[in-house]
Amino acid sequence: MARWIASRPGSDHIGDVLAAANVWKEQCLLADKSVFTDERLWTLANIEELERLVRASGKTRWWEIRDHLKKGGERVELIRLAAEAYWITFLYSNSKYARPKQKRDNFIAFFGEDGRSDVTKSQYLSNRVLLGVGAVDKPHWEGYNRALLHLMEVVRLWKIGTPAELQWAPPWEMVRWLEKKVENQHLPMHHAILFLLFPDYVEPTMGPNKQRIIDVFGDPSQQDRGTTAPDEVIYEIRKRVEKKGGTEKRDFHRLVAHNPQTVRTARLEKSDEKERWSDRQSLNVILYGPPGTGKTYETASRCVGICDGEEPPGGEELRDRYRDLVTEGRIEFVTFHQSYGYEEFVEGLRPETGSDAGIGLTPTDGVL
Repeated sequence: MARWIASRPGSDHIGDVLAAANVWKEQCLLADKSVFTDERLWTLANIEELERLVRASGKTRWWEIRDHLKKGGERVELIRLAAEAYWITFLYSNSKYARPKQKRDNFIAFFGEDGRSDVTKSQYLSNRVLLGVGAVDKPHWEGYNRALLHLMEVVRLWKIGTPAELQWAPPWEMVRWLEKKVENQHLPMHHAILFLLFPDYVEPTMGPNKQRIIDVFGDPSQQDRGTTAPDEVIYEIRKRVEKKGGTEKRDFHRLVAHNPQTVRTARLEKSDEKERWSDRQSLNVILYGPPGTGKTYETASRCVGICDGEEPPGGEELRDRYRDLVTEGRIEFVTFHQSYGYEEFVEGLRPETGSDAGIGLTPTDGVL
């Protein structure tokens, strides 16, 4: 399932993030209440009023919106709604622009004092909850008004939907319904909301990578489906890949975004092309280390594999094959003096004596 990323090394906190998101869904979306107090903050009337105030203010950064609401003497409920919206807006982000302590301090300053409970001790402000899920670009931080207004739009549409729409699982009817209604679906906030609401179905990745997942792992004959949400296509891909591989442990985002070899292999699996061993190796490799650690042997092995296009043998067979390729002129072993620099490899200025017994510097090509 998509939430498998919680098993990714260094990501065991994501279960806490999703648990907090579920509390927001149950308390705020379905019950109009609050994550941090017993107030009724997330009512449709409050949502619509906050939308109006933010649009009218013209403010773009979260602290500008906070100061505008507080200096304008707006109701405490509206300010706290805006503070909880800040919390859920940055719940997904784990970028350098929103570290846990920064999120926590900003929220507490935004939310303000509450005589009935101490929000500073809430489990939903712990480091594990506020570590986030994925990176969000700086514009999400600087153009915060767009993220906030998008969140308010989704919540408003959710609240005026029919009860049946709120309970559907799998959620594809709801996802398609939202995507027909909302604007700016390209915003990171839109993808973050979908993942936080439906983590068993929606991938924790932003829009461009979703299309890349479909392009790499999808079935071309199934991709022209105008009425199908991209997340539903990826969910079907996930089920097929998991069934074929016998494991749910597939993190499509990391596979596509950080592992070109996985992308190449997936594309080959969809075609009749046979992959050569050499296609899986980088041709530009630097081997370094102290003497006696196997650099020369590894060099011979890589040379044989690249020339033959298949997994190289070992031992004497590797040495024999290496010698054969050297004899054929397909491999040359070159040793450069340790004093070689850019000037000797590429281009440098060489001193030359002129006819008037002077010395000049002439650009000279290096060995490469």
